[in-house]
Amino acid sequence: MRDVRGLPLSTDSSEAAALFDRAVEHYLKFHADTPGLLDQALAADADFVMGHVFKGYMLLSAANPSNRAAIASNLLKAQQQVRNATFGEQMHVAAFQAWAEDALDQSFNIWRQILDEAPTDLLAVRICDTTWFRHGQTALIREQADRVAKGW
Repeated sequence: MRDVRGLPLSTDSSEAAALFDRAVEHYLKFHADTPGLLDQALAADADFVMGHVFKGYMLLSAANPSNRAAIASNLLKAQQQVRNATFGEQMHVAAFQAWAEDALDQSFNIWRQILDEAPTDLLAVRICDTTWFRHGQTALIREQADRVAKGW
């Protein structure tokens, strides 16, 4: 299965893939229904690695300590399926794990590696940009835009 930009997804569910694509689009547009779309994608395929990763990213972005159990659960589910994941998905799992372990600099490095290989990975672009923004690293956003633009 592939997403709308042609990146491989390790799911056999066309419904999960379509809901993931929609969730990425809605995340880019700041729609409030993004978490619900991810829940639907995971209902369509409970083993969908990127569904768990994206949900984990959303929970981490909220910076709410009450999300710790849900973050750990999504990370564990993603890790359990990583052997069946694509290289890009494995990298996202590593970025998710690093962030969950408070190694955000490592997450940034992994997202940049993802984007060096797949500049059209809009989830990586957006999560990296918004996280840099939240941490005052706005100059890096422009530099990244220049780097990934070459791949479009």
